[in-house]
Amino acid sequence: MLAKARWTDEQNTKVNSAFSTGVWKYVTYTQKGTIGTLYVDGVKVAENTNVAYTPKDIESTAANFIGRAPYVEDKYFKGKISDFRLYNRALSSAEVVELSNSSAADIVAMDKAALNLGDLSQVTSKINLPTTGENGSIITWVSSNPSVVSSTGYVNRPKYPDTDKQVTLTATISRGSASDTKIFQVTVKALLQGQDQVIENAKKQLFIPNADDIRGNITLPSSIVTEGVTVKVTWSTDKPSIVNVNEVVNQAMTILLQVSLQGLTQTQK
Repeated sequence: MLAKARWTDEQNTKVNSAFSTGVWKYVTYTQKGTIGTLYVDGVKVAENTNVAYTPKDIESTAANFIGRAPYVEDKYFKGKISDFRLYNRALSSAEVVELSNSSAADIVAMDKAALNLGDLSQVTSKINLPTTGENGSIITWVSSNPSVVSSTGYVNRPKYPDTDKQVTLTATISRGSASDTKIFQVTVKALLQGQDQVIENAKKQLFIPNADDIRGNITLPSSIVTEGVTVKVTWSTDKPSIVNVNEVVNQAMTILLQVSLQGLTQTQK
């Protein structure tokens, strides 16, 4: 934003959408003549071809600080700022991408270091595989044995008399043109003798009343007792905005509910 008479003559190059909190973004503004261009992570998101002022036209004020608006009544920036730069010319789009990618490599490195799946030595149920990093990278997964552990973390335990299975999960952490991988070794515990039949019996007992005509909150059982054994039940949904695992329907209308049973594990009473 450029202005010489407060808000009355603001020259804006902007987008109306807000940034997600807790994520680094590389924001670049260039101006060549009357053309102002705004980039986010190296991608052009806005352009104003009729900017009346250049930065040199703006007189100094008592509030020209990074993160503080020149108009003292405006709010301060709430967040963190890193790698702030000023140039005496308008950067080309290629230069903006290059700068963004150099920042992306740092973000990928930070998210790789922070990525942790916990103890994977005795896995019996679904593994939470994050798809975004703490600093905004994209994470994709590949499993060495999708029939045992899928690329979305679902676990299919080997049945007796089969033994424990070793699976390698490879995470690819990406941001712009920067990417890296991180490998996790998983041990999936095999079902004991008789456990597979107990689980099959538990699955047969699972049902949701009026599943084809849901009009309010639903109860999702967390366990089932069958043959004297307590079987733990975990739930997932492909439409969490409508039905979540906290037993709430988030839409005031009749819906068709399709439930996927996942991650059944057994614990002895």
